[in-house]
Amino acid sequence: MALSAGRPSQKLPPKTLASLRGEDKARLNADIPRTLYKKVRRRALEDDTTVTEIIIKLLTEYVSD
Repeated sequence: MALSAGRPSQKLPPKTLASLRGEDKARLNADIPRTLYKKVRRRALEDDTTVTEIIIKLLTEYVSD
Protein backbone atom coordinates (compact mmCIF):
# COMPACT_ATOMS: atom_id res chain seq x y z
CA MET A 1 0.00 0.00 0.00
CA ALA A 2 1.54 3.27 -1.11
CA LEU A 3 1.22 6.51 0.80
CA SER A 4 -0.18 9.49 -1.02
CA ALA A 5 0.42 13.15 -0.38
CA GLY A 6 -2.42 15.43 0.52
CA ARG A 7 -4.82 16.04 3.32
CA PRO A 8 -7.66 13.55 3.79
CA SER A 9 -10.02 16.36 4.72
CA GLN A 10 -9.62 17.88 1.25
CA LYS A 11 -11.53 14.94 -0.22
CA LEU A 12 -14.67 15.94 1.70
CA PRO A 13 -16.73 18.96 0.72
CA PRO A 14 -16.16 21.81 3.18
CA LYS A 15 -18.88 22.44 5.74
CA THR A 16 -20.16 25.98 5.89
CA LEU A 17 -22.61 27.74 8.16
CA ALA A 18 -25.07 27.79 5.28
CA SER A 19 -24.89 24.04 4.80
CA LEU A 20 -25.27 23.44 8.53
CA ARG A 21 -28.33 25.64 8.84
CA GLY A 22 -29.90 24.95 5.48
CA GLU A 23 -30.14 28.68 4.78
CA ASP A 24 -29.08 30.55 1.68
CA LYS A 25 -26.26 32.94 2.58
CA ALA A 26 -24.71 36.07 1.13
CA ARG A 27 -21.14 37.21 1.80
CA LEU A 28 -20.68 40.57 3.53
CA ASN A 29 -17.37 42.43 3.35
CA ALA A 30 -16.72 45.53 5.40
CA ASP A 31 -13.64 47.60 6.13
CA ILE A 32 -13.46 48.20 9.87
CA PRO A 33 -10.62 49.39 12.09
CA ARG A 34 -8.19 46.56 12.82
CA THR A 35 -8.34 47.31 16.55
CA LEU A 36 -12.13 46.88 16.53
CA TYR A 37 -11.85 43.58 14.65
CA LYS A 38 -9.31 42.30 17.17
CA LYS A 39 -11.64 43.22 20.05
CA VAL A 40 -14.58 41.46 18.38
CA ARG A 41 -12.49 38.37 17.64
CA ARG A 42 -11.20 38.28 21.23
CA ARG A 43 -14.75 38.61 22.58
CA ALA A 44 -15.95 35.83 20.29
CA LEU A 45 -13.27 33.53 21.72
CA GLU A 46 -14.24 34.48 25.27
CA ASP A 47 -17.93 33.82 24.54
CA ASP A 48 -17.18 30.58 22.63
CA THR A 49 -18.83 31.88 19.46
CA THR A 50 -17.72 33.21 16.08
CA VAL A 51 -17.37 36.67 14.63
CA THR A 52 -19.99 35.66 12.06
CA GLU A 53 -22.50 34.77 14.77
CA ILE A 54 -21.89 38.09 16.52
CA ILE A 55 -22.43 40.01 13.27
CA ILE A 56 -25.62 38.05 12.48
CA LYS A 57 -26.99 38.75 15.96
CA LEU A 58 -26.18 42.47 15.80
CA LEU A 59 -27.57 42.94 12.28
CA THR A 60 -30.73 41.02 13.17
CA GLU A 61 -31.29 43.30 16.16
CA TYR A 62 -30.57 46.37 14.01
CA VAL A 63 -33.18 45.56 11.36
CA SER A 64 -35.92 44.33 13.72
CA ASP A 65 -37.32 47.70 14.77
